[in-house]
Amino acid sequence: TGNGVGYKFDSPPDMQYGLRVTVDLGRDEGDAKALAGMGDIDLRPEFGGFFNYFITKEWFLTTSYRYGAGNDRNGSQTDIGIGWSTQLTPQWRGALGAAATYVDSNYMQAFYGVTPQQSARSGYAVYTPAGGWRDVRGNASLTYFFNREWSLTGAVTVRALQGDVKRSPIVDEDVPVAGLLALGYSF
Repeated sequence: TGNGVGYKFDSPPDMQYGLRVTVDLGRDEGDAKALAGMGDIDLRPEFGGFFNYFITKEWFLTTSYRYGAGNDRNGSQTDIGIGWSTQLTPQWRGALGAAATYVDSNYMQAFYGVTPQQSARSGYAVYTPAGGWRDVRGNASLTYFFNREWSLTGAVTVRALQGDVKRSPIVDEDVPVAGLLALGYSF
């Protein structure tokens, strides 16, 4: 869902750019105790574009823009990042990255704000965050290739929530860590 489905326009070898549709998975108030009374945010398509620039074979810059998040379908996100990826041995590939996401006030209100109605149901004070940096993050991954078709990837991401997101009454952890273990098949 992070990369979605899109179209990459014909571009020079050191660039990639195009349009894409991604999925914002929304939020279920039953997912966490802190969300009780906040209501659900429905799954939504997001429309946007991307631009990637390869500085070298191993180093690259990434950007993307997505619009359509939240129940009002008017939240937007802009991502910027830098990454490094290299083949360590014939069977191992490693990658490191750093990125940040800027969100507009519509996205911020939908996911981190508290309206008067939500305040009455949840007990939180009304909270109206402004647009700004949502988070900065770092990630690392390691992939093992069993053969040409099958691979196993392990990854970890550490996020540091920023500004009005960090101050939101529904946020209880401002440096979340996530891990991933994925089996891949190429055809």
